[in-house]
Amino acid sequence: MLNLGVLASGRGSNFQAIIDEIEAGKLNASIKLLIVDNPHAYAIERAKKHSIEYLYINPKEFSSKNDFFRHSCAYRAYGHEARIFRVQRPDSL
Repeated sequence: MLNLGVLASGRGSNFQAIIDEIEAGKLNASIKLLIVDNPHAYAIERAKKHSIEYLYINPKEFSSKNDFFRHSCAYRAYGHEARIFRVQRPDSL
């Protein structure tokens, strides 16, 4: 099983899609941590609904978005080794 950490900043529709795939048995994974850069992101509500731990990290504390992502990816999901994924729409890459 793959332990996941997910980065999100908005509605969390891609985050929900990952949750749905896991719950449907199509993805052998467990989301251990949601990291958000927006304290009002709806993704937090999705995490709460599915009992997934979440963490807000203020991106203004970093000199660049890349520094923010590097810092976020350094987190371990509450004692679990986890791969951290930045989930975003392909058109925003």
